[in-house]
Amino acid sequence: MIGTGLFIVIFPIADPFALALPVTALVNAAMSLPFALRILVPALAGIETHFGPLADQMGLHGMARLRLLWLPRLRRPLGFAAGLAGALSMGDLGVIAMFADPEVATLPLQLYRLMGAYRMGDAASAALLLLALSLAMFWLFDKGGRVDADA
Repeated sequence: MIGTGLFIVIFPIADPFALALPVTALVNAAMSLPFALRILVPALAGIETHFGPLADQMGLHGMARLRLLWLPRLRRPLGFAAGLAGALSMGDLGVIAMFADPEVATLPLQLYRLMGAYRMGDAASAALLLLALSLAMFWLFDKGGRVDADA
């Protein structure tokens, strides 16, 4: 629905095919925001409960508080949220189906086209590739959030 609304709004102003990637990124970010907030807000509340008074006494405010207090302790939740958002975005079909150039396709759109052409063997291969890429993206972001977090 968001993709359809954006298509209707953008169509008289600009070429929707030229804006396919930014619109897709914007909609995917908006769709994964509730999941990311559900992961990050409790973690940040815990950090503020445990370390907030000490940080206030030390005068940590603004960017210093973000850099020295929040980011090191939010590394794991940030990695998990980014992995979840990346895996969710890999399988997006809604926005890109409307905005994509007919000659250029994302993997989910190509999978849909293959299924529509009754090329089920090729579609199964594309689905397996999409699954592997989604799992790899999730693992990469999640693993990136865990680097040096145990030390």
